[in-house]
Amino acid sequence: MKFIKPISILILLLVTTLSYSQVRFEAKSDNETFKDKVFITTELDKTNFSISDVIIVTYRLFVSHDIGIEGWNEAYKPVYDNFEKKDLDLNNINIEMKNFKGKAYRTVVFKEVILRPNKKGHLMLPKYGLNVEVSIPSKTEKNEYGRFKMEKQNVTIKTDEIKITVK
Repeated sequence: MKFIKPISILILLLVTTLSYSQVRFEAKSDNETFKDKVFITTELDKTNFSISDVIIVTYRLFVSHDIGIEGWNEAYKPVYDNFEKKDLDLNNINIEMKNFKGKAYRTVVFKEVILRPNKKGHLMLPKYGLNVEVSIPSKTEKNEYGRFKMEKQNVTIKTDEIKITVK
């Protein structure tokens, strides 16, 4: 009888994938490059307002999957003329996934304000601006793992003014 010696063969399969941070795009000095990559929105809790109503204004930061955020600070604080204002304390900052205009974004609510109108008529909610430090993949430089190095760039983003009618 003949013995057959088993032979062990070890196959090492190395699979690499292109992560979201490896998608490259041309960085420009103006904010047009980041128009669909990082932006903020103003959300109101209702659409009809009366003088006795409380309005909750939520400011939400949207971030595309192909860039990172290092931090942010207020570029300018809005002045809410004709409103009583109270800032809400946000104890936890939760990152959520949301679709906006057919694209997926990471979002975070970074500020909420309670407003109470002082008069009737057409009132304006002012623009709100943030200075955001973003990380984008380098156009040419790679790290020791073959991934593109991240470059930091400062971007100023803002919301539009919102006109509301108080009855």
